[in-house]
Amino acid sequence: MKARSASGILCKLFAVPMIALFFWAFVSALAQTALSRYDLSLALAPLLLLLFVLLWRRVRAFYRRIPGAALSRTFFIACAVSLFGMLYLSYRLRLTFGADTWDFARLHIDAYNSTVDDAAINLFYYAKYKNNQLLLLVLSLLARAVRFAAPGASSGAFHQCAMALNCVSILLSVALCFLCVKRARGAHFAFLSGMFLLFYLPLWLYTPIYYTDTMGLPLLVLPVLLYTQLQDGKLLRNILLFCLMGVFAAIGMKIKASIVFVFLAICLCTLLFDRLRGKWLPALCGVIALALTAFLLQAGIDRILRLDADDYDAYGFPYSHWVMMSLGESGGYDAELVRYTSSFYTMEDRREAVKEKTKELLDERGFAGTVKHVFVTKMRHTWGDGSLSGPYYLGREPAENGVFQRFFTQKGASYRITCTWLQTGHLILLFCAVLSGLSLFRRPEGGVLTVMRVTVLGLLVFLLVWECNSRYLVHIAPFLVTVASDGASALGRRFDRTT
Repeated sequence: MKARSASGILCKLFAVPMIALFFWAFVSALAQTALSRYDLSLALAPLLLLLFVLLWRRVRAFYRRIPGAALSRTFFIACAVSLFGMLYLSYRLRLTFGADTWDFARLHIDAYNSTVDDAAINLFYYAKYKNNQLLLLVLSLLARAVRFAAPGASSGAFHQCAMALNCVSILLSVALCFLCVKRARGAHFAFLSGMFLLFYLPLWLYTPIYYTDTMGLPLLVLPVLLYTQLQDGKLLRNILLFCLMGVFAAIGMKIKASIVFVFLAICLCTLLFDRLRGKWLPALCGVIALALTAFLLQAGIDRILRLDADDYDAYGFPYSHWVMMSLGESGGYDAELVRYTSSFYTMEDRREAVKEKTKELLDERGFAGTVKHVFVTKMRHTWGDGSLSGPYYLGREPAENGVFQRFFTQKGASYRITCTWLQTGHLILLFCAVLSGLSLFRRPEGGVLTVMRVTVLGLLVFLLVWECNSRYLVHIAPFLVTVASDGASALGRRFDRTT
């Protein structure tokens, strides 16, 4: 009883920063919306939320009578049908691979060229951006498979196969998230949150872009699915599960470094909230497995790509570079600061130069200016865009110029309609995330939902001190939508009690 009381208090204490920070993210999104030409969302968001509550009151009794097995079948059928929709949309929104299509174009070109000439890999780029190394190897393997199945296959054929793999990756993460939530909350809530996630439009807009944001999504959710299998009194089983979580998290880190937050969240929730005997040992074994896998994986990647310490010294960037960039004008990518760091010839020189530049930027703003930059400029840059930057990237070098580009690219003639819808959904999403935090005061809980809450909150805090971009929210979309669904559910329950 004492342990349960202590975990409840800790859960409520955690709710305080979650509510505060997500409320500020919501305010930042409101401010960004009010200053844009999509301010119709400010009226649509509360209307749609009210419509959901009223509709939920009408259908809840019928919905609860539907067998969980039927809901699960319906959900997976919807996933299968959605695969065809995603494949079609990704083809219509596909990009060309000119100089302006950003990093994933380089990955595509290098992966395809590696099947023709291994020397085509640009060591400078992959020594600087280590997070793209594993994805390069995965795409190179896919390119080799395509050319093995169809000798002489063009870059276009590889492009279509890579988009298909990306669609499968996105849908696999949606399905895994459904299984996690079903085990924690039952099929009825899992169906609700799963359908919200399945039709979360920003994920669909990233189907043509097989980059780190979406290709690592299954590795974000897999550790949580394993977490749901932990059992009290099964020490060896729990050790094995934690080791597997560490392995998957380490692999995920090589695609998207912030995936490590989910493993840290699992460890934190296990140690603070879960009633498992001997839980310290499995968590420790998981940390060791993560560190060992990360080390061995990096050693293997370096060997395959023929990168050594001299290459990293000549081309690599210190991690402090991205902290420095976060202090730039927008808090996001800053080409001028990238050129500044690149102008030095050794890692040690870059590290010292970045340190001096960071101090200079902090001194220029002062304490008050820095706080404003972090909590106003960066929050709006990260959380203010409901499209998560997808239409911006899709509009750079589209392969077509048709109706899909008209609605789904930032420069499209009818994009205002799409963006209003995206921004409306984003405002509802953030508001419901705040409600999810508030629900912890009435019903303190650990488990899957709190792991997701801690992960999302961890990324929010991390992006306050790191280079930010609304695109960086794509890879936690499964957790963010699920947490928001919990908030919407809490609102529905509250409405039931007051009417």
